[in-house]
Amino acid sequence: MLGPASIGVFRLNYPIGQRGLPVMMTRMLPLIAASLLLVGFGGFSRPGTAQALDLSISPIQVHLAATQKSANLVIGNPNESEVTIQVSTFLWTQDAKGEDVLTKSPELLAFPQMLKIKSKAERVVRVGVAIPDRSVERTYRLLIEPVLTYKPNNPASDRTAAAVIIARASVPVFLRPAKDLPAPATVKGTVEKNRALFQIANPGGIHMNPPAIRLKGLGPTGEVVFEDTKKGWYVLAGITRTESFELPEGTCVRLAKLMAEIQNGQQVETVTIPVQPAQCQ
Repeated sequence: MLGPASIGVFRLNYPIGQRGLPVMMTRMLPLIAASLLLVGFGGFSRPGTAQALDLSISPIQVHLAATQKSANLVIGNPNESEVTIQVSTFLWTQDAKGEDVLTKSPELLAFPQMLKIKSKAERVVRVGVAIPDRSVERTYRLLIEPVLTYKPNNPASDRTAAAVIIARASVPVFLRPAKDLPAPATVKGTVEKNRALFQIANPGGIHMNPPAIRLKGLGPTGEVVFEDTKKGWYVLAGITRTESFELPEGTCVRLAKLMAEIQNGQQVETVTIPVQPAQCQ
């Protein structure tokens, strides 16, 4: 049954009867325990030109233990019409800047990769890996997107819309190593003109996912001049990722130091950066 137990609910908007290339959704919304709503550009929806398509996905992260061969992913269709879904598998790595790189890979298996889901029904996709090496964590992504065969209840709906807007749901898959190899993150920071830059290095053997990065700017007497918080993102094993904050105009010259807090699991990494006037030029 569909309902509150479904972890992710994704709303995808697209004009009826059209086909086109998806618009890539790069970062998922924060992972929460109850439900997740991704609005697929609802501001573009107009009667007769676009149709909202909801999908529920559970879980929104797949973790395969070292001794586990496969897991189930449940996709639900709460819509009034049958939908066809395509599931694609990718190896997920990060480049030297910590940006995500997806590469088609036979290592991650998903079955079925094309499935029809009747109205108010659910289907199970079996997820597994074809790699025996469990000495290090391997990371993958499942991209889930509709094949545009969705039909409206009103066949007379306008089918002439030119724009096609689709969101892909991206589900991370983690193949855990035989031994977890976490290590404290190391954080370095600097100030360049009106930007604060932080390099977050993950020397461990498993990923980290800081939920937030909190930044506070202090003046010469310790007064708070500036505060900001931004959502964190995955830093995969062995990767260094750079996060930046834009400082409001006129703020940098008033700062004596910046303090940043980055949560890593149960630990909070703190870094303090002295700010010199020359860095604000």
